[in-house]
Amino acid sequence: MTIPASHIKKRREAMGLTVTDLAGKLGVDKSFISRVEAGERSLSDAQSQALAAVLNVPADLLLLESGKLPADVQGAIDADTAAAVAAVRARAEQMAITHPKAPKRAFTPHATPISLAPDIEGRIPARIEVSKASTTYRAHSYHTKVPPSAIKPFIEVFTEPGDLISDPFCGSGMTGVAALDSGRNAILSDLSPAAVHIARNYTAPCDPKAFRAAFERLRDAVEPTMSWLYTPVGAKRPIEYTVWSDVFRCEACEKPVRDMYTDRNRIALGRLWRGVLAEPDDRLRRALAFAFTNTAWHGTRMRRFNARGGHRPLTGTLYVPQLSAEANVLEVMRKKIGQLQAYYQALGAPTETPHVLMGSATQLTGVADASVDYVFTDPPFGSNIFYADCNLIWESWLGRITDPTREAVVNRSLSVASGGKSLKDYAGLMTASMKEIARVLKPGGWATVVFHNTDGDVWAALSAAAREAGFEFHEAASLDRKQQSHKGYKGREGGVRCAN
Repeated sequence: MTIPASHIKKRREAMGLTVTDLAGKLGVDKSFISRVEAGERSLSDAQSQALAAVLNVPADLLLLESGKLPADVQGAIDADTAAAVAAVRARAEQMAITHPKAPKRAFTPHATPISLAPDIEGRIPARIEVSKASTTYRAHSYHTKVPPSAIKPFIEVFTEPGDLISDPFCGSGMTGVAALDSGRNAILSDLSPAAVHIARNYTAPCDPKAFRAAFERLRDAVEPTMSWLYTPVGAKRPIEYTVWSDVFRCEACEKPVRDMYTDRNRIALGRLWRGVLAEPDDRLRRALAFAFTNTAWHGTRMRRFNARGGHRPLTGTLYVPQLSAEANVLEVMRKKIGQLQAYYQALGAPTETPHVLMGSATQLTGVADASVDYVFTDPPFGSNIFYADCNLIWESWLGRITDPTREAVVNRSLSVASGGKSLKDYAGLMTASMKEIARVLKPGGWATVVFHNTDGDVWAALSAAAREAGFEFHEAASLDRKQQSHKGYKGREGGVRCAN
């Protein structure tokens, strides 16, 4: 709440006071009051206190309207200016990137049952060769990622152009990318703010030229800070990276996120992030944030030094190596902008883009019963990866973190209050999720679930959850552990579970 000058006049009139009355109470002439009400004059501290008493409003509001700070705020700035500025910026940057929780439009449920299933025999290749080197795959890092080219054959077998596909554990949004490439609609959702942020930017078009221009404005704005941080005194060129050798001590794993960065990179990333948030265009701001979060990941102490080049953190964990390569984060972001510009150029401007929502798979808010034609999803499996932990690096910048108490994992290292879960807890969350998948699927609809965990108990929990939700398994096979990546990812032979 503020009290603009015009509001002072309204307040005075509401109390039945004239300009003469107010001037007399303050001991000033009428012209002064008129100019204050017109916003042409400012009040002194004493006048603000006196006027506040007459109008029965907080004096601080009048001080702020006069361009002055309350005494406690001014005292905090005088005592520690840097801390006060940091607090203000932290408040401004909270929830800087928001995400929808319901689709942009409603999808009509299927009124009549559809034929139970397509004839899948022989239509899915026994072996699907894919690559991690594509522009799409490398646009942004993520802990686990099924390449769109491995998803597309399933979409084309189980759906028709224009059909609606759902992925309630969307992660980086590869199902949405595959749906776009196949001419299908999609609803993607995830519990993690980081996942939703990545998936939205993967599946929403962005003008490549405007994106490049936005980065160049950002680069110019942060250049003085970056030059100060990365150009040694007397040198003509900035450093690209610095190799550090450190020994870290874990004190009950309670280190804050800031300790994942060197002081230099934390300052540099903070300046970059403020520049990103200053971009006035919403789509360009989100696209710059997309480039920034990948940069922030590379800017951590987790970035492993590689004498042959290609320094990068290890995915799926928060591992800090003994030899880390401290990156020049502006240079990292510059290269990422180039990759994303190429990606957005290839993506073009599709007429319909996936709806990307933030929420739990146990409650697909806004998705109507029997409105989805097909589900392809890659959910968490037991204790393979703790996504809430790993996403903390990105989410600490985005301003909202994953609620670990709602994460579908087996985590015996935490207390129940902090998100710890048993296999039974995991099974309960997966059952609730499978029931939601069954609810939104059309009658006779199919779901493909990617499973990659060697623990038989986790597989038993997942299969029991599917049966309890009303699914029947069509086929299941073990993952060929000889495959070291998703290259050679197999359909029926490589761990994909098709449920009907």
